[in-house]
Amino acid sequence: FPGVIAFGFAPSLSREERKAFVERVRREDLAEFDIAPPGERDRYAPILYVESNDGRQTGELGFDFWSVPKQRVAMQLARDTGLPIFAGEVSEPYDEAATASARLTMFFPVYRNGFPARTVAERQAALHGYIFSHIDVAELMAGVVPQDLSEVSVALYEGEALTPEALLYRQAAAGESSGLITRVHERDVSLLLGGSIWTLRVRISEDGLDLNQLEPILIAAGGIVTSILLSLLVALLTTQRESAKARVEQATRDLRQM
Repeated sequence: FPGVIAFGFAPSLSREERKAFVERVRREDLAEFDIAPPGERDRYAPILYVESNDGRQTGELGFDFWSVPKQRVAMQLARDTGLPIFAGEVSEPYDEAATASARLTMFFPVYRNGFPARTVAERQAALHGYIFSHIDVAELMAGVVPQDLSEVSVALYEGEALTPEALLYRQAAAGESSGLITRVHERDVSLLLGGSIWTLRVRISEDGLDLNQLEPILIAAGGIVTSILLSLLVALLTTQRESAKARVEQATRDLRQM
């Protein structure tokens, strides 16, 4: 699926469950498994398994998502709402040989079978863990932005502050980097996706399309981005559903035996 680098599962563990969980994984699967980074936390969400779609490095087994503030906030929101939530950009590329590109991580909560999950309190009590997906923004947008619109510049930002730090993706118009384009029309489109606000900025030269032509392009671009990002969840829960389901169920059985 365009942009999806990998998917996997991370169980949700309390401080009290941590030691028994690590010992069980070492005994049954990975002799050197441990949760990283080390340290005492109220909860843990270590990567129990991960499957790459193209062979790129996608994270170490045992890495604790809960130790990263941005990812922890996203997982808490996913847990409390029952919805897929984007954690925002991962700054380090997974593969040092590849071109650095912004990565997003999406978390989808998994609740224990037979437990009620209607209210926030019930969902917190029933949480088993998270199916997660790593997404390469450049690859995702390559399937969204028409490559033949040479007079159009497209940029995608995380949030509403359009700063260099928030920039996730940019496709410059022909002549923009050389300064040949000096007068442009500009529009911003806000997208609410996966618990986060993204801003799509489209710039067009005055020698290109006019404002009346720009409006439908913006609407179409926003709609396409929204549709594709929402389709990521469908991809996780359909084309990869059987593999994820089998491993989640096995992890559930293991945890219940602790």
